[in-house]
Amino acid sequence: MIRSIRFGFKSYDFLRWAELGDDRGPIEFRDWHDAYGLLLDCLSDSIAMGTLRDVLSENGDLGRPLWDMDDHEVIEAVGRLLAVERLYLVECAPFDYDQAFLLPVIEKKDEPEPEEEEAEEEPTGWIGFKVVEDESGAPISGLRLRATFSDGRTQAVISRLDEFRLMGVENGDCELDCEFGEASLGDTLAFVKVGEQASGEEEPVRITGETKTQYSPRGKFIAQAEAHKAKSGETLAELAQKVGMDALALARFNWGTRDEQELEKHLEVFAGCSKQDQDGKLIFDDSDEPGIVYLPSAWRHEGLATDGVHTIRVRRLRPLVSMYCQIDTDDPETQDDKITLETVDGGWSHVIEIKDLEEIEPDWVKLIFPLPPPGPKCNLIQDPGKEGQASYIFQNEAQSVLFEALPHYLDETEEDEEEANQ
Repeated sequence: MIRSIRFGFKSYDFLRWAELGDDRGPIEFRDWHDAYGLLLDCLSDSIAMGTLRDVLSENGDLGRPLWDMDDHEVIEAVGRLLAVERLYLVECAPFDYDQAFLLPVIEKKDEPEPEEEEAEEEPTGWIGFKVVEDESGAPISGLRLRATFSDGRTQAVISRLDEFRLMGVENGDCELDCEFGEASLGDTLAFVKVGEQASGEEEPVRITGETKTQYSPRGKFIAQAEAHKAKSGETLAELAQKVGMDALALARFNWGTRDEQELEKHLEVFAGCSKQDQDGKLIFDDSDEPGIVYLPSAWRHEGLATDGVHTIRVRRLRPLVSMYCQIDTDDPETQDDKITLETVDGGWSHVIEIKDLEEIEPDWVKLIFPLPPPGPKCNLIQDPGKEGQASYIFQNEAQSVLFEALPHYLDETEEDEEEANQ
């Protein structure tokens, strides 16, 4: 036996395969979310959490310091060990108090029997939740939510690929919310509505081209999020103030950086900023494309009735990346071409048709793509169709190449003018 743990009114042993006996079958989990849900009760018990950390230090391939992991991450890591059957969780037989302590029965004479007190009725209500991507209806697992009931009790909720029910809760309305914390654009999903039917709303940011993906939508947080089109004269500090943040916190949410030099590059690549102030720093302008800054705020939804299942519909916030490319859109040989940004594993792609583009300078266009899912390397391809051979603008590159972008067309034209004048 590795470790024993007790939470609530039950005790469990963590065992390895060789320690399993015929008389004690392990608990079976469908996936790590299942195990995570069972172990969540440990959050309120410091002794139980200490045991989980010991189990993880002895059996987990962490890849990071254990002290750097919060309690939720520890529970998730132990849940994954149980899901892949590197460890087994076996429930201990309940302690038989009646047999352990046999006390003599003393008869009392001439004493009235005490009136039985009415036992407090346990709550009998239930409520179910599932979180889905609004357009496709694909389920989203792993989101950490919190349910608050009419009696003031709260319960943690982890979204699963199927619906998740909380039993024995107070009848009435329930409030569901999500801790916002240190969320970022890549791990945040925007709340759309509660309901079984898709909203039918278009993406808040409309871009040219078509995206195809085999990746399931993912995220850690649900938030209210506005895709704000920045206007001339607005500053990052003013936009941050609208949602109760400071400028660098808003920069971290949108572009993952608090560094001012890195922020300049992200403003150019993601927001499309090209104008500068007197100090040479990039500023917002009406002409910026896409010119989008996401303004997030904490999400809370009230009035969810018990004795029913509620479907929370969300959409992925899609950061856009812009780059310049030298293409003559008037050339008959290129008018039917397509530009494709794709992941090398074939799981994601976005296609832009050249005929839909307008030149911003002679023979130069600005390409705006959704940022691919994190991880896989990318190709950028110019495809003339059936009659020609596709060519790579870049191939098998890490996604960091998108941050560096292609050379700015103004730099190229200025060099050409200098050479012509010499």
